[in-house]
Amino acid sequence: MKTKNKITLNDLSVSHCYYCESNNFYSNDPNEIFDTFKDFYENYHDADIDMNMPFRFDIHEPNAEYGQTNYSMKIFIMQQSHGIFKPIEINEVEENDVPQILEYLEKAWGYLREIWGPISND
Repeated sequence: MKTKNKITLNDLSVSHCYYCESNNFYSNDPNEIFDTFKDFYENYHDADIDMNMPFRFDIHEPNAEYGQTNYSMKIFIMQQSHGIFKPIEINEVEENDVPQILEYLEKAWGYLREIWGPISND
């Protein structure tokens, strides 16, 4: 396993076996879009995790065929108290964002492990 300081965007960019929808079909609220991870982080790094529980993330490699020259990211959140599925798109993530990406995701992972604690091996 890679140590934190050696994890790259390429390491975080995995091909999931199934997609997660980028829209909420049960709400007229639009998905949220940020230009950069820094913009997202500024708005969400200290958000109440009970109210904004991330349950999945996707990091996409650049795809020249579609004119994409940088990594992008999607974060999928459940706003538990309102039953709202909130997809978030981040148009650009960079290698220097990785420490903050890991900080944000590790907080979410800890929370999910706690919720699933009764069946977890941790």
